[in-house]
Amino acid sequence: MIIEDKTTKEPLGQSGIVLQNIESQAELEIGYMLKRTAWGNGYAAEAAKGCLTYGFEEMKVRRMVSLIRPENEASVKVALKMGMKKEKTISKWDQIIDVYSITRDGENGSLEK
Repeated sequence: MIIEDKTTKEPLGQSGIVLQNIESQAELEIGYMLKRTAWGNGYAAEAAKGCLTYGFEEMKVRRMVSLIRPENEASVKVALKMGMKKEKTISKWDQIIDVYSITRDGENGSLEK
């Protein structure tokens, strides 16, 4: 989906749910990209939370992840705001990547952290 300024409708970036292969397992990743000028305004957190809600409520998935380079403190904050926890560190795309994850409790629909 396109991320845009609510007032001006200026496109600021994109966000969505992407199928990733993590250690030979298919995972659904919440991803986003923003113009540098849009950083620090809460757009990423709002878009990521929207993807999380869509994944759990509309797609009915049980688990979602975010793949984040350890030095990307802003993206780590977004993952934590979504209730994600760091699960492990992997090597992907010739880089060290931290895997943050969250699952949905199938019995009562609440998020497990």
